[in-house]
Amino acid sequence: MSIYERLGVRTFINARGTITTLGGSVMPADVVAAMSEASRHFIHLDDFQRKADERICELTGAPGAFICSGAASGMLLAGAACLTGNDADAIAALPETDARPNQFVISLVDSHYYVHQGFVVSGGELVRIGTRQSVTPDDYADAITERTAALVYFLGSQPDDELAQIVEIAHAKDIPV
Repeated sequence: MSIYERLGVRTFINARGTITTLGGSVMPADVVAAMSEASRHFIHLDDFQRKADERICELTGAPGAFICSGAASGMLLAGAACLTGNDADAIAALPETDARPNQFVISLVDSHYYVHQGFVVSGGELVRIGTRQSVTPDDYADAITERTAALVYFLGSQPDDELAQIVEIAHAKDIPV
């Protein structure tokens, strides 16, 4: 009997992909083995985080990485980075943002509450645009003010071919996406 059967929780075949609310993903056996091995030792997590981030950069070619526990925590950390940059005083003050820009322009197309909450918990204020069915690059452009900290774009929920235009709109005003 599986752990889920013992708990009375029904399992199913996931035909959608890596979705947080469906359990994320099934882990390969070598990942489970590595987790089991790692669970038998104490380490300084800062050291481990740094080494793991370096390895992710090596594997992907990305200039930086930060491993987190899921989409919501990733959004919270991304939001905090957009609110503070490298300013140590601003980082220490979060979630207070004082007079710094703190608005995240975010589409209603992807309205997962936990994603939106990550930006709010980091100290941001949401400026919701579009409808549940659609959002346009013009919606993003029209919502930008001097208080805008970042534009939030959801790959998979919004048309991929609009991303370049939205990035261009944001970067013309020195705003991250």
